[in-house]
Amino acid sequence: MELTDQIRSAVQESRFVISVNARMQMEERKVALWQVETGLVDGNIVEVPVSRPHPSIVVDQVLLDGTLVVVSWSWLAGSNQAKLISVIFPDREKP
Repeated sequence: MELTDQIRSAVQESRFVISVNARMQMEERKVALWQVETGLVDGNIVEVPVSRPHPSIVVDQVLLDGTLVVVSWSWLAGSNQAKLISVIFPDREKP
């Protein structure tokens, strides 16, 4: 199974955890978890399988209000779970 499929499946089955960082970013940016989950279906996904310590994907997605958000997920093979790493607005972040 491909990395993206593993993460999608885990999220659909509620086998995922959310990092403290991602939880804070979603709260600060007023992004609901369901919006992030939806991005796995219709967002532009880029796999980064050589990322360390866990393989990950980056999802470029557009929220309902038209805002671009970039979401990072990783795969935790040891626990067979996905992990939501970060949720950022690239045009609002400091360089």
